[in-house]
Amino acid sequence: MISLAAGWNNKIGRLPAWPDTLLTQSPLGLQLIGMPTPRPLTLVNVVWKNLYRQPLRSCFTILGVSLGVVAIVTFTSLIQGVRDTIQSGLHLGGADLAIYQAGVAADILSSLDEDETRTKLLADPDVRHVAAGLGHVMPVGNQRITVVMGVEPDGFTHHLIEANGPPIRALDEASLGVMAARSFKKKVGDTINIGGRELRIVSVFNTGTIVYDAGITVHLKTLQEMLGREGRASAFFVDLRDGADVDAVAARLEAAIPEIVAIGSADEYHKVDNGLEVAQSAAWGVTLASVLIGSLIVLNTMWMTVLERTREIGVLRAVGWSRRRVLAATLLESLIVGAAALVVGALLGVGLAQFISVAPVASQFVKPTYSASTFGVAAAAVILLSVMGGALPAMRAARITPSEALRYE
Repeated sequence: MISLAAGWNNKIGRLPAWPDTLLTQSPLGLQLIGMPTPRPLTLVNVVWKNLYRQPLRSCFTILGVSLGVVAIVTFTSLIQGVRDTIQSGLHLGGADLAIYQAGVAADILSSLDEDETRTKLLADPDVRHVAAGLGHVMPVGNQRITVVMGVEPDGFTHHLIEANGPPIRALDEASLGVMAARSFKKKVGDTINIGGRELRIVSVFNTGTIVYDAGITVHLKTLQEMLGREGRASAFFVDLRDGADVDAVAARLEAAIPEIVAIGSADEYHKVDNGLEVAQSAAWGVTLASVLIGSLIVLNTMWMTVLERTREIGVLRAVGWSRRRVLAATLLESLIVGAAALVVGALLGVGLAQFISVAPVASQFVKPTYSASTFGVAAAAVILLSVMGGALPAMRAARITPSEALRYE
């Protein structure tokens, strides 16, 4: 360019009058100042340009990976919510142990002789109080299925938190949880039809446990009569003496009364109902499937990206990029895709869990619980699938040489 300009200047006498500010000197020669300056070939700039080059494909990849995150967050938060409900329900009214019939498939199928079991439990020196309870799912009012619980008026568990009204005393009385009261649009003084019987609402209570707050409590004998289960109870709540070893007492009670199981925490709930364990296993299965499917999505996308950029990668190698830097750029790209999918999936997962929890039946049993572990599992899964999906394309990119790039069609 310089020699051409000099020849032109000799021929006509001078160059055209270019403005002084239009030209500048650069390592590659003269450059027009008014033209866009190329971005430096930094790792971040190259990765960002690659993602922005195919925005639609990047968005679809992020969406595909985020579906796995949605499943993980939704399942994990709902299961944790159920677990918290079980944990608080086991200690209703300050109980230390919950007693159920051994060998049943679900806690609602438990059926124990009320008087006999109470006598045997009170025979243990560390047992201070015992309260019997009976639970059943049945149509209420306009045939909506609701949890109805029979309680002992004088039982220690009957002292419910923030009760707006007196406890149940008579056979024709009922007490509604705050959620049930809102759902049925009932208040103290109204009546409600349960099992074909009109009962008078004497109080509205709030325990903080969703299964109780969405349910209705009646006199134990009233529910026994409704179900034809006179003298039977599905559960007993046990209050132990101060300083008693809960685990030791539980083991002692199970040995002395073979027909029962004693449960002190949600970790032991499989003794009476393995539904929680099944759900947790399903959640881990969903997590594993999400990692595998997400890895394949990232692998496919990154492999196509590397093939399309073979010449460009060769140029980068020619201007001094090491194999390690090319490898890092490709892995960083897959990790950015995973991070974006984590954010999108977490938001959608929270939304889906909330939507499920307000469904008519689910709202009585589960309230999602979001904890650091909920999003930690999702983040770990995303990092794993990003590395698994990006590793092979990254190694392929790192092996590209300038000469190979020039031959590539």
